[in-house]
Amino acid sequence: HGSTGNNEGSDSLAEEIITPEIREKLIRLQHENNMLKLAQEGSDNEKIALLQSLLEDANSRKNELETENRLVNQRLIEGQSQVEELQRNLQEQGSKAEDVSTTKLISDQTIFRNRAPKQRM
Repeated sequence: HGSTGNNEGSDSLAEEIITPEIREKLIRLQHENNMLKLAQEGSDNEKIALLQSLLEDANSRKNELETENRLVNQRLIEGQSQVEELQRNLQEQGSKAEDVSTTKLISDQTIFRNRAPKQRM
């Protein structure tokens, strides 16, 4: 048989051991294995499609929230500006009120002096 005789002998021995029933069962199992692989791939594809859909939904929601956040921040900045402007106005009004009070006090004192009888020395 030579050096290839061992392989050929093994193959023919395997063929002798494998009965038609075993061969039929082997073919059926190989077919079932292929069908399971296809089903698994289909299931994986469904999972991938579902996950992609969920990711798209999450990204869409994230974009909505980022836009809402920008608008809220913009309103906050506008509100802070209004508060600062109102504080400046109040301070200015307070300064004017102090000026008016001081002017009135000086005016009242002047009027009082002018009405008071003058003493001669």
